[in-house]
Amino acid sequence: MIPLLSAQQMRTVEQAMLAETGLSSLVLMENAGRAVVSRLLELEKQGTIQLTHARVFVFSGPGKNGADGMVVARQLHNLGVDTLLFLSQSLDQLKKEALVQYQAARACQVPIVVCHPEEPQPVLQQVAQAKPGDVLIDALFGIGFVSPMPPFYRALIQAINQSPAPTLSVDIPSGLDPDVGLPAGISDDAPLDLVVRAFETVTFSFPKQSLCHSPGFLYTGHLTIAQIGIPSLFLSSLSLNAYLLDESCLRPLFQPLHSMGHKGTHGHLLLLAGSRGKSGAALLAAMGATALGVGLCTLACPFDIQTSFLSSLPEWMTLGYPAFPDDDSSLSQNQALSILTPHMVEKNACVIGPGISTHPMVESMLWSLLSAGNCPVVLDADALFLIAKSPMSRLQQISARRPLILTPHPLEAARLLQTTASDIQSSRSESAKQLAIQTGAMVVLKGPRTIVAIKDPSKSKDDVHLAVCDRGNPAMGTGGMGDVLAGMIGALLARGIDPYHAACAAVFLHATTGDSVASKHPKGFLLRPQVLCESIQDCLKQLDSVSSFMASSFSFMNGSGT
Repeated sequence: MIPLLSAQQMRTVEQAMLAETGLSSLVLMENAGRAVVSRLLELEKQGTIQLTHARVFVFSGPGKNGADGMVVARQLHNLGVDTLLFLSQSLDQLKKEALVQYQAARACQVPIVVCHPEEPQPVLQQVAQAKPGDVLIDALFGIGFVSPMPPFYRALIQAINQSPAPTLSVDIPSGLDPDVGLPAGISDDAPLDLVVRAFETVTFSFPKQSLCHSPGFLYTGHLTIAQIGIPSLFLSSLSLNAYLLDESCLRPLFQPLHSMGHKGTHGHLLLLAGSRGKSGAALLAAMGATALGVGLCTLACPFDIQTSFLSSLPEWMTLGYPAFPDDDSSLSQNQALSILTPHMVEKNACVIGPGISTHPMVESMLWSLLSAGNCPVVLDADALFLIAKSPMSRLQQISARRPLILTPHPLEAARLLQTTASDIQSSRSESAKQLAIQTGAMVVLKGPRTIVAIKDPSKSKDDVHLAVCDRGNPAMGTGGMGDVLAGMIGALLARGIDPYHAACAAVFLHATTGDSVASKHPKGFLLRPQVLCESIQDCLKQLDSVSSFMASSFSFMNGSGT
């Protein structure tokens, strides 16, 4: 997995590297500028942009990000590209590195326009003249932005966003908080166009947290991670707590099976799912588990729908229990518990929730079952609705004695945290952290940029590790996708993979498969969860060879997207 760094962590790593090596920050800036130019040339080769007959507008701020932009302008100009460099501040306000890069650009005769914030109209008019075939380079703030945003920059960013020319951001879209993925220092009712909306962002050495979180990725566009000479060994001084999922998280799926392995050693999953009118949820969860593979599977469901699964799931065993509310009595509840409790103790993992109904007697039965056994349990869908009706301290007591994985979508997360879905979506990373802290469970917060959150038991109660998935697409927004994911996680748990790695692998594969299928269909296509299940094994075959997963704990691409 790839480390996701905060702004302060990035500064710490850079300063440590420069101190240890004795190199100048100007070397890193030259590498950064070269990386941006290299990416621009790749985009031209792909036909995404064209530089030969276009003008490139480079907007540089007074700090290090602006200095990177000046390097980009100089190198493009030296290649013969029609380039115009805009300095957003007067020369006496340029910081040390920016002044050096300005002097270098001037020595190379780069056309330069010095903006006057008190008279913005001339600059804004020039920006308005950019054509669709031109390119805008945003190097205004980077990770060093401190709010509030001055009026001139507000007007300039709005003009950039209104331009028909595509924008590439250097390191991070200007105006975006580098840590939380939200507009920096902007109130909820402020216009969102105070952040540059890039079609491409080239970030340096390590991705910043905001680039991968939601809604920050909406401003980021396609993300390229470019190495500029800061090796990963300098991360050792940091306390890393955020990562971006990549193919390396699939390693557990590529471990060879034991030569003497059999169905009894490949795990037994119990799926407690389905009720009258919701049998499809149980079927989809079972299909997700089957697609990944597990030794044995038992589907526990009410008697009245038990036979409906016989032809659909020939390899699954079924276990019936009295339905609620048809048999609404303490006798039927006791009978259900007597049937289900031994299986909660015996099985290697359990998934509870898809379509089980929200009847009060199911709620009572759920809490009793959670107290039985110690195998890992995935709580999804209706189970999340039911546990949200009780204090979170009750769930903490359960999670203290058995691994629990919660898989809420934003509305389910809102019920658990007693807030609104819009609040969850406005700060997904913080919401995932709070859920992990308040429940003691591992949390898979579904949605755009799904997040896996887990508390670090060796540290303070508020220390939560996050893993962010930048795969997935809107075509996956169909009923049943979450049921499939719950089944996939359950299958990996039953096979003995630890909860964190099971969740990360299932989330990444689920999203990557969705991308693979969606790429073969036109825009507006909606993906059926059954089709995703049928495509999981094909997606695995298309991924890199086993050796590529084993090569390193994280990887980077020079000049290409992650």
